Amino acid sequence: RPWYSGALQAPDGYMTAPYVFESTQQGGLTISAPLPQGQGVYGIDISLHDLPNELARLPLSPNALIAILDAQQRVVAAYGHGQTQDSSATPILAPIAEAPSHWLRLLGQALPSLEGDDIRVLKLEDEPVLVAHQQLAVAAN
Repeated sequence: RPWYSGALQAPDGYMTAPYVFESTQQGGLTISAPLPQGQGVYGIDISLHDLPNELARLPLSPNALIAILDAQQRVVAAYGHGQTQDSSATPILAPIAEAPSHWLRLLGQALPSLEGDDIRVLKLEDEPVLVAHQQLAVAAN
């Protein structure tokens, strides 16, 4: 398992990319570290199940959408209002190109034009859409 082998190779700790837990079929990630003298590995699973609910608590303007993607452009969580509200039905870790939300799929097509921290108005289906893109660096070890 990646969390185990990763911890053996990272003496200060290791964090997996988001994945679907076999036991619960819910998305999450694992943080792990080696035990002293190489006696094994310990880890903790962190569920991402409530992340969409946490996004729903953010004060968004009408027709706003917020999405968290991993490095492979899979949807970790999404939430939106108005014409984008179907984003909450997005399965955990679905590729953005396959998201049930039409607006998420359009955003996925625009992502290659965005780099790092970027804010700009894009034309999506002849509609001006303000897109704020922030890329976070997460240390895996």
